[in-house]
Amino acid sequence: MDLSLVRDLFFISLVCHSAALVWAGWAQGNPPSPRWLLVLRVFSWLAALGTAASLCFTVVHWGSGPAGRGLARDWTPVFIIALLTLYIGVTGAVVARRLLIRWSGFATPWVLLWFSVAIGALVWPTGQEFLLIAGAALAAAAVAAAVMQFRAERRDRASGPSRRAVRARAAASAFWCGLLAAPVLLVTGGAVFALTLAQLYG
Repeated sequence: MDLSLVRDLFFISLVCHSAALVWAGWAQGNPPSPRWLLVLRVFSWLAALGTAASLCFTVVHWGSGPAGRGLARDWTPVFIIALLTLYIGVTGAVVARRLLIRWSGFATPWVLLWFSVAIGALVWPTGQEFLLIAGAALAAAAVAAAVMQFRAERRDRASGPSRRAVRARAAASAFWCGLLAAPVLLVTGGAVFALTLAQLYG
């Protein structure tokens, strides 16, 4: 991690905390028990605090220097990567829900998998290699969520492809994705934020 690139790091922290807020919120649709809902709400509050703090420091240090080195001097590649992966992920999720109703429960892990690709691909414009670790952890979370979903659907296969069953599968899938992805993003964003603050004021 190159701690001299303050603006980049605060922006990455902002992205991670914002994504954690989205995933933790998405997972709260239909958790299996109130205990898990409490855990997800704690994740949401931590992500919201991290998002607010990261946004403030990103704005303050936006003019502190070039956004990275080489290609990262221009943030255009970052947004191109993000938009392409988002488009592919959302399109795949919509196709899964519309055409492959039996596999609609895997739409959310698919989105998380493509999001992990987007996070890992940000190594190219930013030069921050730790993003590969974060991307790999998110990909592992997507695979784990898909496995949990597959096991749940095997137990519930007799319900058939009714609309109610589809909604239940989607909610369960979102729960596992949010429960696994939010901590990864919180740890990544929090570590980046803390180390950057230590570099500035330590």
